[in-house]
Amino acid sequence: VETVTITIEGSNFHLISYYSSEDICNGRLKRPLSRPDVMELYMPPSIFRLTKFRVPPKIEIGPDRKPHFM
Repeated sequence: VETVTITIEGSNFHLISYYSSEDICNGRLKRPLSRPDVMELYMPPSIFRLTKFRVPPKIEIGPDRKPHFM
């Protein structure tokens, strides 16, 4: 089990991944970058406290004129 927690405006949100070592060996565990349904989610940088990152992400304005993490 792996868990990632983000806090947005005082509320905690958890992304929980349940998997076994067999899932890893058989290639069933997919990285978020390989999941279009996850990567297409728009999360505006303004909802994150960027000072909490060890290395703050770069933000650029995309073709849709919205800020995006790079």
